[in-house]
Amino acid sequence: MLLSLESEEQKQVRRQIAGKAPIDSEHLSVTRAAAVQLRKGLATQLVLAPFYPLIFIPQAVNFALLGDTLSTWLMALGVGAIVIAIGLLVRDFRRAGRFLTHTQRRRQPQTTRRFNVPKAER
Repeated sequence: MLLSLESEEQKQVRRQIAGKAPIDSEHLSVTRAAAVQLRKGLATQLVLAPFYPLIFIPQAVNFALLGDTLSTWLMALGVGAIVIAIGLLVRDFRRAGRFLTHTQRRRQPQTTRRFNVPKAER
């Protein structure tokens, strides 16, 4: 969905989803579709993200056996970066969810009340 938009349009849609720009009601369906697509991609990344630190387990074992080396500190920084990245993924996932919840209320048509009408008049 976002690939079919121009660069500036993509930025504007992402700003609307993040809550940093006012929602354009004329293009609400496009923005909602982009939010759904973004949220699905983030969900996939969040499912896989807890496995990324497993890459660094051999380095942790190496650190325990060999002691303090530059490579172990670099691996520790890598784990820290991964943890921060996972936090940012969660933030974006929640923002997209809030956007979809907020705009769902906007797009639902006003429901008409049903009055108790006798069957003969229906």
